[in-house]
Amino acid sequence: MRFHTCERETSSELSNWGWMAESFGNSFTVVQVTGDDTKTQIWIAVAKPSQAVTLVLAAAPEGSTAEVLRVALTPNQQRMFEELNLEPGDVHGLDRAYVGVRRSLSALFAALRSSSI
Repeated sequence: MRFHTCERETSSELSNWGWMAESFGNSFTVVQVTGDDTKTQIWIAVAKPSQAVTLVLAAAPEGSTAEVLRVALTPNQQRMFEELNLEPGDVHGLDRAYVGVRRSLSALFAALRSSSI
């Protein structure tokens, strides 16, 4: 299954609404999205945790819920996300089929399965 992805559209739309795009920050925030069908997706946002949920929900399928996951990214995961060339305010949905993600995110998915979030 391929997850919906949205990159620059969200930050452009929010900029048009008068949001302070310069205040998004430049670190990655991991967000778990749960759809109406109860399936979960993992998204990343280049935004502060306090803004990441709003940005992701603006791009996720209607009816989804989202929450920030407090996980520490490994150096490999950090580099992989940097290669996506996302800008502050961008969001990106991840799936295990994404080239290079399966190995890099296996620890993240394992941590999510074992956590009590």
